[in-house]
Amino acid sequence: MSPFARLVRLARANVHRLLARLRPEARPAPAPPPAPAPAPAPDDPAAALERAIFALNARLVEGKKQVAVAVADEKHVAKLVAQATAEAAEWERRAVLAIEQGDEALANQCLVRKREHAARAAGHEAEWRAYKAAADRLKASLRALSDEVEAHKREQVRLRARARAAALRAASPLEAYFSLAGRRHRAAGEGAFVLEPRAPGGRPVEVRLAADGAVSFSAALGLLPEGEAAAKLALRLLETNATALVHCAYGVRDGVVVVAATRALVDLGPNEVEAILSDFDLAIARHVRDMPPAHNARSN
Repeated sequence: MSPFARLVRLARANVHRLLARLRPEARPAPAPPPAPAPAPAPDDPAAALERAIFALNARLVEGKKQVAVAVADEKHVAKLVAQATAEAAEWERRAVLAIEQGDEALANQCLVRKREHAARAAGHEAEWRAYKAAADRLKASLRALSDEVEAHKREQVRLRARARAAALRAASPLEAYFSLAGRRHRAAGEGAFVLEPRAPGGRPVEVRLAADGAVSFSAALGLLPEGEAAAKLALRLLETNATALVHCAYGVRDGVVVVAATRALVDLGPNEVEAILSDFDLAIARHVRDMPPAHNARSN
């Protein structure tokens, strides 16, 4: 290849490299900015309390071990004190016997040994007092730690109760009242609920919330008997309405005996709902056996 051809080829290569640098698609894409670090979520008081109780319990376990060791050391040193005191008394007894036998040299030796053991007993007693003081301090710390754990547990119970109350408030007011009354229930449409029977052989209670804020409670007991039995049953139901039931009343709807009550939602609360349902329980238990079941009847 001639020198001129090589020069032209080199020039073309330089031009291509220059054009490649000028094309936008040839440029490397800028690196995306680093994602901001997520903001730390606010700590849940219940979770923080749970962690604190866990940590305190761990310290409590370790503290109990330390107290056990300190008490064991205290008892061990107390035995050494008793042993040295007993040995000092024994050498004193021997010294007295030696004096009675006229052996003064032996008596002096016994007294020397007695003083040694007495001094050892005094040293062990000082050591025992130190161990006892340390054990007492550890016991006091352990009691304070245990009190702190109990206080945290009480606070945990309070937080759980507050969370449960908040959950109930967030739900439908009626559902909250049913839950507080301990009644199992299920939704049966918008503003309608069915409360399951509390006892075997009972009847479900239907609750409906109307657009005007009226809340109706009703339970179908059974078909109204025919003939004279119907008149007798009606009389008993009316007497019960007047003497026993306060928050609900018997009635007849489409040939079906029902228990019913109606209240304004603004007038209802947990106590009122519980009282109404207690009357329903009484009414159902008294007369449901007097009527054939209304298989196809439904209270509205």
